Order: sequence, then C-alpha cells, then structure tokens
Amino acid sequence: MRLSYPQRKSSRLRNFDYAHCGCYFVTFCVKDKHCMLGKINNDKVLLSCYGAIVRDEIDNTHTLRSNAEIVKYVITPNHVHLLLRILGTYDLYEYGEAANEEDN
Repeated sequence: MRLSYPQRKSSRLRNFDYAHCGCYFVTFCVKDKHCMLGKINNDKVLLSCYGAIVRDEIDNTHTLRSNAEIVKYVITPNHVHLLLRILGTYDLYEYGEAANEEDN
C-alpha cells in the first residue's frame, strides 16, 4: 500500500544554490504537531527534556560545525524557528561539483 502525502508548494527559490554562504530562516516541526518540546505557562515556554535537548544542540552548533552559526532561535512546544548563517567560502571541490568542470 502506497502512502499519499499532501502536495506542498515549494518555498525554495528556483536556481538558487542553498549551499552558498548566507542567512537562512529555517522552521522545523514535530511530527503530527505534537507539543513535545515544552508547554506555555504564563506566556513563557517551559521546555521539556526534549526541548532542552534541542536547545543544547542549537547552542552547540558552533562547536560541531565551524561553517555554521545560529544567530537567533525560538523553541515553541511543537516547532522551532531559527536564523542560520552559513559562513566561509563555498568550496566546489568539497561537494564534488568541480570535477565535471575540469573535464571541459
């Protein structure tokens, strides 16, 4: 039996290489929108143990990925918004794309 998924319109720009340096606004959601990252109490988010893991991983991004920086982020009970900055220069050889250019 084949699962059917909802048809979504892509929010990506055509012909834009997202591997290049720049700032990107990223949102990711918990499966089925379950509120497992925390709860709202007096207009503040109280993180669950899962939300704390997400926060810790976001805070450690700079130590694990030297070419990435999380500028700002917000963790809500069922999704996360973050502003991701890709740093440095784009190295074609690192991604194997330059090999085809050398043949020309």
